Amino acid sequence: MNPIVLAAVASLGLGIVKMATFLFTGSMIVLASALDSVVDALISYTNLKIQKISQAEPDADHPFGHSGFEVIGSLVQGLLITGGGVLIAFQCLVHLFQPPVSNELLQRLPYAMGILVFSALAGFAIHLVYKRKLAALKLSGERSLVIQADHA
Repeated sequence: MNPIVLAAVASLGLGIVKMATFLFTGSMIVLASALDSVVDALISYTNLKIQKISQAEPDADHPFGHSGFEVIGSLVQGLLITGGGVLIAFQCLVHLFQPPVSNELLQRLPYAMGILVFSALAGFAIHLVYKRKLAALKLSGERSLVIQADHA
């Protein structure tokens, strides 16, 4: 399986679970992590499309190939990460002036911590899949900027 597809699906799934956990716990760190996972899923999906485009053979419009699309992908990644950061900053400001702290929310904190631990383990597993793919590419003398960027 393509590691980019795996990363996109895993990130989207984690993002959904984290968003539900945020709604249950009110934890800002879980919200930030959920937005990060959704942005990761969008980036991985974008990288998948860019990988397919960049591997296309040269044609009349692109006599040197399509590898330049990888640079455009990097720009899109930067914009998505910036957008996620802006959303997180906005929510932090809202919670700074109207903190939703209650005993009920504090009792739900272990759920938030549990999902973050699970998410870290899932992220480590995805990292290992990418590491294996990059090692295989290196052995074959190939490289993929898209896979390297998505891994990062």
